[in-house]
Amino acid sequence: MGAGGAARAIAWALIWRNVGSLAIINRTAIRAGRLRQDLAASAAGIPLQSYGIDNPKISTVIESADLFVQCTSIGLQGKLTEKERPFNFEFLTPQTRVFDLIANPPETPLVKFAKEQGCQA
Repeated sequence: MGAGGAARAIAWALIWRNVGSLAIINRTAIRAGRLRQDLAASAAGIPLQSYGIDNPKISTVIESADLFVQCTSIGLQGKLTEKERPFNFEFLTPQTRVFDLIANPPETPLVKFAKEQGCQA
């Protein structure tokens, strides 16, 4: 989740580790698409997808993910209202590993919810 510098670094690391596939979800589809295009040359053979947060397909993408990495500032300092949720957290399944790059608080609202859902977070 995200298409800024942190998301770019995580995506490169996953490509370098030969991830099976990679989906980039961002507030705007255009920015997610730009990151996908930037990664394409180095991701030979790795399926890359990009989505805007309003795309109805993201529920399926998140539900089928082995790893979900949150690379935005949403949830910083523990503040996260229903209005600020970038997606419906219920899309996470117990099979999904969840990692939130936010360091403050140590347990973000996303991580807390993921743990309650049975996810490794």
